[in-house]
Amino acid sequence: MSSWCGTCIDNDMQIDPFCNDWCGTCSKIRMQRNKINGKLAQLYSQQDFINNGFSIWFVGDRGFDFIAYQTRSNPLWYFVEVKYGKSRLSRLQKLVQKCCRKSHVNYFVYRVTQEQLEFWLIEQRQNMVLGQ
Repeated sequence: MSSWCGTCIDNDMQIDPFCNDWCGTCSKIRMQRNKINGKLAQLYSQQDFINNGFSIWFVGDRGFDFIAYQTRSNPLWYFVEVKYGKSRLSRLQKLVQKCCRKSHVNYFVYRVTQEQLEFWLIEQRQNMVLGQ
C-alpha cells in the first residue's frame, strides 16, 4: 500500500496538483484526474463543434475520438482526436493522422487547456443553476 509523500495533502485533505513527489498514491490520483479531465475535454470539444454547426459521429478507439461533419453546400469532415493539457498522440493516433494526411482527409487534434476546461465547467454549472 502506498503512502502520501507528505507534500501532497493540505490541511483540508485536498491534493496539491503541483506536488512533484511522485509517490504511488499521488501518481494514481493524477492518472484518475487526467482520465476524468480527458473525458471532460472530449465533451467540451464536442459541444464546441455542435455550437459551430457540426454533427458528431462517435467512433473512438480507432486512432481518433469522433468524427465531426457538416453536410451543407460545402461538406466538411474532420477526424477529431481530443488532447487535454500536454498529452501527446499515441503511436496509433500518429499512424491514423499520417494515413489521413496521405488520403487528404482532415485529421484535427483538438487541444484543451486546464484553463479552458475550468472556465467551461464553471459556465456549465452556472447554466444548470439558471436552468438553461
